[in-house]
Amino acid sequence: MKVLITRHESNGINLDNILSQEGIATMREPLLKIVPKFEPILVKNFQALIVTSANGSIALAKGTDYRKIPVFAVGGATAAIAIEAGFEQVRNADGRVLTLTDIIISELNPDHGPLLYISGENISVDIEKILRAEKFKIHRQIVYRAVPAKALSASTMHALRKNNIDVVSFFSPRTAITFAKIIEKERLREIFRSLKAVCLSEAVADPIRNLGWQEVLISGTPDQESLVRSLCELRDRDGSADHD
Repeated sequence: MKVLITRHESNGINLDNILSQEGIATMREPLLKIVPKFEPILVKNFQALIVTSANGSIALAKGTDYRKIPVFAVGGATAAIAIEAGFEQVRNADGRVLTLTDIIISELNPDHGPLLYISGENISVDIEKILRAEKFKIHRQIVYRAVPAKALSASTMHALRKNNIDVVSFFSPRTAITFAKIIEKERLREIFRSLKAVCLSEAVADPIRNLGWQEVLISGTPDQESLVRSLCELRDRDGSADHD
């Protein structure tokens, strides 16, 4: 079984190493390029920080030296980066944005000060709207943007045409949509019939679910560890024959 990894460069390398240790063949094709904004992050006037991606945590760690403010992180990878950077109070919502907002609503008081939301340019859930409905004041600081690829590499296109890729892994709706748009632009929609998609969550799968995939699988929980388990289970179920 060969898996196409579509995560951006640094996270893609990490996933590649993990899958290699599991004996799963891979190809890497980053479909989003992360472009950081190198700006200071002024946190002291806020009661807490909200971070919804690993890239947001990286920018936060670089943007401020203050480590005593509470950080509410969407998932394990985001939380781990904040903890490693020295933030002393980090809450982990286990990969679910709505769980994150529920935790914030239950643990914080709107009267105790505004919240700072660290995010990328594109978001999938309107956290600001949810929290403002609960009387929180919230300021969003965009610390990076993710630029979608316009084409696949020649090596990936060759592998797809030769049916040398079995599975495509997706960690975000934008990545999934970007892949689908490129395939459509190349007029290769029939390729979907020979591919399985393994997606981090239902939200990731929804935009591409009806494109004629051989199969669409959803990770048990929205985190990399669970998605890796899904890939290993798929390998064990379908066999692990290598491609030439």
